[in-house]
Formats: sequence, structure tokens, C-alpha cells
Amino acid sequence: MRSSSAFSLLARVRALVACQQTANSKSRIFSVHVRHAGTYVDRQGYEHFGSRGSAWGSHTTRLVLGGAAAGSFAYYWSCRQEVPYTHRHHAIMMVSQKMELHIGQQTFQQVTQEATATNTLLPQNSSAAHLVRRVGLRIAQVAADGAGGGYYKHMQNLDWEFAVINSPDVNAFVAPGGKVVVFSGLLRLVGSEDELAAVLAHEVGHVLARHHAERMSQLNVTGLLSMLMRALLGISIPGALVVLGMFLPYSRAAEHEADAIGIRLLAKACYDPDANVTMLLKLNAVQGGAAGAHTPEFLSTHPLTMVRHIV
Repeated sequence: MRSSSAFSLLARVRALVACQQTANSKSRIFSVHVRHAGTYVDRQGYEHFGSRGSAWGSHTTRLVLGGAAAGSFAYYWSCRQEVPYTHRHHAIMMVSQKMELHIGQQTFQQVTQEATATNTLLPQNSSAAHLVRRVGLRIAQVAADGAGGGYYKHMQNLDWEFAVINSPDVNAFVAPGGKVVVFSGLLRLVGSEDELAAVLAHEVGHVLARHHAERMSQLNVTGLLSMLMRALLGISIPGALVVLGMFLPYSRAAEHEADAIGIRLLAKACYDPDANVTMLLKLNAVQGGAAGAHTPEFLSTHPLTMVRHIV
């Protein structure tokens, strides 16, 4: 009888202990849930303030971002090139010379095909086309000799092409890879071969400085940054800000640089550098001078003619 009572008492004690342990366990669980909003308890039972964070912890994030930044800087540094004559450094990123040549060829073919369809493309055996080609090749030859230092390998073995289009436009432009288009309105304005050489030296200067490839690099990098900002921060770079803050200022700076390079090429090809002055003065007169300019300079792709290199 005594043994049975002792056993019964022992059973009740064990039951009470088990109930207490269960209650304590529930209390701890409840406590963790209550603390979850502002604190958490680690595996060792220590309470911490703040959020536990995800498995993608800050240390891993810093490692990934740091590695990406280091890799981007190394890529940028490997793409840097020095512009001949001006010795400015720029980076040609995500643009191959093959791509550059392909775009230039496509642009030139499209322009000449449209001019052919409208019967405004002067034949290559015409006196105007022959003059432009002769002067242009003379300028291109000195541009590829490496005398200006910097990077000029892209100038080697370029297939230079020149086209003259019968149009009243006082203009000329160059596409990547040495594809030059001159409008007859400009030819009627120039008063000598030296002034024509001044125009063509400016266009060759764009090719020597790889301005087209630099612009494409800017487009690629800006597009990539915009995608990253949209994915990580949910915002995008306003297009107007990119145009006004980057593309237009760069375009005007490129024109100034092509002027600076063109003057040197003009002299190296044994043309009169003063022809650059007379040509720009004529262009300024055609444009009506600063007072006749309808577009503010900050909205234009070109600087005002009166503030360009007339030296």
C-alpha cells in the first residue's frame, strides 16, 4: 500500500514537471513571436535588436557589389584610348571596330541610295566629286601617319569613300569608317581648295578621334545604367536629362575637338591653316551670325560658329 502511494505521488510529480516544461516552451515561443517585430533570438538564445536579415546577407552583397565595381573599373581602364593631337583620354566600351565600320557602311549606302533614287548623287567622274575625293584622300593620308600620337590603329587601311550630293544645304558629314558626304551648297560657298580642305580636315578629325564609337559607348553605358537603376531602385533616368546633360554637351565638345585636330591636319597636308578662319567666317555669315541663331546653344548639337576655333 505504501509502495503504491509512493508510485502514485511520483507519477503526479512527473506530470507536473512535464506540464511546466510545456508551458515554458510555449512561453518562449510566444516571447519570440512577440519580439519578432523589433528583436530576434539567435540559436544560442541571445536577443538581438533589429532585423535578422535574409540569407543574402550584407556581407555577401558587399562582396558582389565590390567585385562588380572592380571588374567594371578594370574593363573601363582597359578600354581607354588617347585621342591624337588633343591627347584627351576616352573609353571605347562595348563597341568593336567591326561594328563601327558596319554602321558607317550602312549609313553611307543608305544616303547614296536615296540620292541616287532622287537623281541628286553626282557621278564619281564629275569635277566636283573628283575634287572632293582628291583633297579628302590627301587629308586622310596624313591623319593615318601617327604623328599626332595617341591611338590611331583604326586609321590603318580604311576604305575612304566620298560622295557629293546636289543639294542647297551648306553642310558635310562623315560616317564611321571614313565615309564622307558633301553637299553642293557647301561647295558653292568655298572659295578655294584650301577652304574645302578645312572642311574635310574637320570631318577626318571626327574619324581620327573616334567620336562615333565614343557616342555609341555612351549610349551603351547609359542604357545599362538605366536598366540597373530600374531593376534595383525602381527608377529610370529621364531621357531629357540624358540628352541635355550628356549627349548635347558631348556633341558640342566633339565639334570643338574636331576643329582642333582639323587645323593640325590642314597644316600637315600643306594647306593654308588660315583657310579655316575664312571658312568659319563664311559659315557664320550664312547662319546669320549669333543674332540670327534661332536655337540656343545648349539645345544644339554644334557650338555657335563664332565661338569655334577661328585661330
